[in-house]
Order: sequence, then C-alpha cells, then structure tokens
Amino acid sequence: MKRTASWSGRYCSFCLLPSASDGVIAGLLQSRPVLPATYLVGYESPSPPNSLTNALSRPLDLLKFVLIYLGNSWDAHLPNESGWPVVSESVSFIAVVVTLGFAAWCLRRRSSCSPLQIFLIGDLLLGLGTASMVALGRLRFGIPMALASRYQTPALIFWASLAALLAITVDWSVPQRLLASQIALLILLLAAAGRWASMAQTAETRQYQLEEAWNAVVHDRFSDPAAARLFYSLDMLKGFVHYLRQHHWGPSGEITSFTRVQRTSGSLQLKGYHLLPQACLGQVDGTRRSGLTSVFVKGWAFNQLNGQPARRVALASSAGEIIGYADLKINRPDVAARYPGTQGLHTGWETNITVPADGFYHAFLLFGNTQLACALQNEFRIHNRPQFSP
Repeated sequence: MKRTASWSGRYCSFCLLPSASDGVIAGLLQSRPVLPATYLVGYESPSPPNSLTNALSRPLDLLKFVLIYLGNSWDAHLPNESGWPVVSESVSFIAVVVTLGFAAWCLRRRSSCSPLQIFLIGDLLLGLGTASMVALGRLRFGIPMALASRYQTPALIFWASLAALLAITVDWSVPQRLLASQIALLILLLAAAGRWASMAQTAETRQYQLEEAWNAVVHDRFSDPAAARLFYSLDMLKGFVHYLRQHHWGPSGEITSFTRVQRTSGSLQLKGYHLLPQACLGQVDGTRRSGLTSVFVKGWAFNQLNGQPARRVALASSAGEIIGYADLKINRPDVAARYPGTQGLHTGWETNITVPADGFYHAFLLFGNTQLACALQNEFRIHNRPQFSP
C-alpha cells in the first residue's frame, strides 16, 4: 500500500514512498540538519583561543557573513560596504527566515510534511549550518572571506533545495502565483548576469597563472615564483617534471592561452603617427579575457617629452592598425613611488577591447593633438581567438 501527504495528491503525485519504509527514510532525512555538528567531534581549532567568543560577540557581522556567503551565488558585486543590505542580501535573509519558519512548522506538525519536504528542509538547514560554521571560523579574517569560490558548493545546494521546496509546496493552480514566480526568476537571472562574467574572468585568470607556471617549468626556471603555483615544493617539482618528460607526458613545450603579456618581439609601427623613441615610459602589465572575443588590458604610462602633454593610449595590431583607446585616469601609487616626478599625475590606464584576430598587439602613448606617439614596453599575444562563420 502506498500513501501520500495531504498536499502531494494535487501537486506532487510522483512523491510516493512505501509506507513500511517511510519511518526509516524520514528518520534519516531528519538527521541531515545535525550533520554539520558531527564535524566538531574530536576537532581542535588552530585559531587563536578567543576567536570563537569574539565571533559570537559580533552577531550582526556573523549574519552579514552568512548572507554574503549565500548571496554570492548570483550577485558579483558583493560584499556591500554599507550597513544597509542590498537586494541580494535581503533576498538571502528572506530565504533564511523562510527556511527556519518552514522547519519549525514541520517540527510541530510532522504529519503535514512529506518525506521529500523533510529531505529538502534538511538540505536547507545543512546549508545554513555549514555557512554559520564557516562564519564562526572565518569572521576574524574579514567578511570578504565569504566570497571564496569553494563555499559555492553548499551555497548552490541551498538555493536548489529552496527552489525545489517552493516548487512542490506552493499551490500553482492560482495563476497569479506562477506569474509572480516567473517574474522573480527573471529578475534573479538578470541580476546574476554579472556573476557569470566574474566567474569567467576568474577562470581565465587561473588558467593564465597555470600557463605562466608551466612555461617557467619547461624552461627550467624553478626559482621563478610562478612555478610554485604548480606545486609548493620546487625541489620535488623538478623530479615530477623530469618524470613527465621521461614518459612523454604533458605538453612538450610552452602553452599559450587566449591572451598573455610578453616582451616586445619585433619592430613597431602605428599608422598615421611618427614614433619617438625614449619619449615616454610605461608598459602593458596585465591582460585577461573579458568576453568571447575581447580582452581587458591595463598598464601605465607617462611622457618625458617637454611641451607635449600625454593624451591617451592607443592599442594597435602588429600591422599598426588601431583597435582601441584607453584614457590615463587612474592613480598608480607604485609608479609614483618609482618615479617621484609623476606625483599627482594619472599614469594608469585600462580598457576592454575586441580583438579582430590572433596575433600580437601593442600599446602607444599619444601626445597632445599631434601625430606623435611613443611605444610602451611589452606586447600581448592573442591565441585561439574564437572564429565564427557569417
């Protein structure tokens, strides 16, 4: 014989469990909220002695940590510096209240909750318990610690469980409720658009760092700090790389991702401009993917030519074709410390540009309203740019 809870006959006809095993299954599912506590069995904290009591004395900061922990799943602009919560923090707070309220309701009226509902509530409480434990242990490092990418595994489980719980519990026969949920989902998707771009940039940065590490290793530059990104012990790393080479495993030489900065490899030209050697100082000091066929480029520059003010930076292909510009509008304390004459000047620049094809690209400092320019150090190479058929 099979049975269902009072709500499942209308809204979840597939949620049927054998009555003989319902008690066992429900008991197992109800144990999920206490799983985080099992982590404490035999645990010895490496934190300072008073870190737990200090964290407990800051309940509002603990709450903010948990809300950012959860809200980071779909809001790339966290953490919020102001005391007033942003939309993602407010939605996370509502989700926490709904979870705790529904759990308390099911605890008082156990017969009104199906095993599937109990399972999802258990997952939600497991997520909240995990976030709370992380907050207690990591609050001393600052609230931005909640943005660590590794925390997104339990956070995403929390949101998936909440969505599933709402989907099987709400009476969707009322048309207005379905419309309201669709509008809310659309708003969340639009709000999360920046989150996906942030994740792509993080992945590209990580790939670039690993590329730099491998290229240092294949050239036997084990003392290069970049090599330590592959393995913490550089002495052991030498043995690993030697073993790989003996067995012909791994790339045979350098690897190149979508974009990377390197030293200038050839003669430079900029169509329509006369290049003045040693008229400026500056360089391209960073690139990363910012879109499917675009890159984010940054650097610094200032002129050494008397009577010719720096106008902006032009980015050009190896053939001299200009593909984009960047304005000098960023303060660079590191440049000012190295070159005291630049105190008070905006020497930093950055921009997003769409690259037309694979190849080498350079940066030039343009002077005033003249056709004079000066080449900056370094170039960035674009490799494996996506190609699309018209």
